Amino acid sequence: MAKKKTFEDSYAGLAEAAEALKNDGISLEESIRLVESATKHYEACKEILSEARNRLLILDKDSETVRAADEKNGISGSDTDE
Repeated sequence: MAKKKTFEDSYAGLAEAAEALKNDGISLEESIRLVESATKHYEACKEILSEARNRLLILDKDSETVRAADEKNGISGSDTDE
């Protein structure tokens, strides 16, 4: 099974393709290949960020549930608040 690319790997691939597209001497075929590559890297970055956002939303929701339960039970949250 192939190792899932990290955000950093995908971002680096996107940046590399974008930098290569700035070269005036590349052919149309190479430009198309670079745009296809950049699009794949962009989609991978977008998916990874979406997954991270969803994980953070779950953590925030869980945190809100714990705070609400603590308040209901008269437990001060000052030692856990930042």
